[in-house]
Formats: sequence, structure tokens, C-alpha cells
Amino acid sequence: MLFDLGGVLVHVSHAVFRKAWLDLGADDARLQEFLQGETMRDWNLGRLDEDRFADRLREALLLRDLDRCRLRDAWCSMLRGCNTKMVRLLEAARGAGLNCFILSNTDPWHAELMRTRYEGLRSISGWGLSCEYGYLKPDRRLYRLAAERLGLRPAATLFLDDKPENVEAALDCGFQARLHPGDQPADEELWSLVRAAASQERPSPASAPAGRNEER
Repeated sequence: MLFDLGGVLVHVSHAVFRKAWLDLGADDARLQEFLQGETMRDWNLGRLDEDRFADRLREALLLRDLDRCRLRDAWCSMLRGCNTKMVRLLEAARGAGLNCFILSNTDPWHAELMRTRYEGLRSISGWGLSCEYGYLKPDRRLYRLAAERLGLRPAATLFLDDKPENVEAALDCGFQARLHPGDQPADEELWSLVRAAASQERPSPASAPAGRNEER
């Protein structure tokens, strides 16, 4: 299985993010302009190191004296923890022998936080991130590179994302794909798809080698 992060496995709050910056004295119009600009795109594509990004962020928001710790805390404030209902689906899939991977548009600060602090994501088998792969969804090159680097067979891999254009791109690249509304629990159809995929991964009793329990 292949999961998006924000809006699927992780709760995101743009309202909390905006408030964090306004509380620091940032101008809202400048903030919105920055989020739509080239620096943001380059950050998500991994083209900027932390120092260059931090300097550009301070300059754009006129917060030149803000230290790195407070800058980073405000930037990561939009991440509000794991969607526990979807993490249960992830854990069920892993328990059934399915490998589970990430394919997400994200930046280095967000990626580090989610990798190191979110216990619900510890069972992830591999991470496909825009800031490490150099492409953004829905660019088809990102999906093809993820399949190559993560060792995925697209036709046998179910992809979940909360944006229609990302689901469409996955389908174009040969993946199974399903639109999942942001922050919602998995519905019965999705649970059925996971159970069906898991049943295909288990060897039949006749074909399983004696004395061994195989897991993908």
C-alpha cells in the first residue's frame, strides 16, 4: 500500500499554522504570498538547505530576529498528529503482511518531524518524499521514481490520497488508486480492499514451505 501523509495519515490544520505566524507578528498577506511562491516550491523539492530556507522565510515575513527554533516550531505547527483511525488501517495492513509506503509532497522539516516523532508511522516500510525525490505530485515522474526506488509493482499497489489530481496521476501510472477524504476514517470498502490484498499475499497451505512462516 502507498499512503499520502497530510490529510490521510496525518492531521493538518492551516488555521493553527496561520495563527502561529500571526502570533509572531507576521503579516498575513506576506505569509500567503510566501506559501504560493518559488521558495516554497523549491523547499518542497529539496532544492534549498535549511539555512537558505530559514533566511528567505525570515526576510519574506519581516521576522529577521526570529531564532531557528521558534521559526521551525511555527513552520511545523500545522502538523497535528496522526489520524489514528487511518493508522489502524495501516497497522492492520502491516499485520496482514503488506508492506506500506509513503508518497508525499513535503519539506525537510515536516519530514523529519513525522519520521522521528510520530509513533503511528514507525511501521512504514519506505518513504517517497518530494523533497528527496525532486518531483511533486501530480508529476508522473514522482510515481515512476517511487515505484523504482521502493520496489513497487504499481498494478499490485493501492495508493490513497486526498487530492483528485494525485489519484488521477497514480491511475495513469498503473497504480490502483482511491480518493480518501481528508481526516476521515477508512470506510468498509477500503477495509475490504485491504483484506483482499492481504489474502493475495498469504501463500496457500499447500504451497507454503513446511516449518516456515513467510512474510512479504
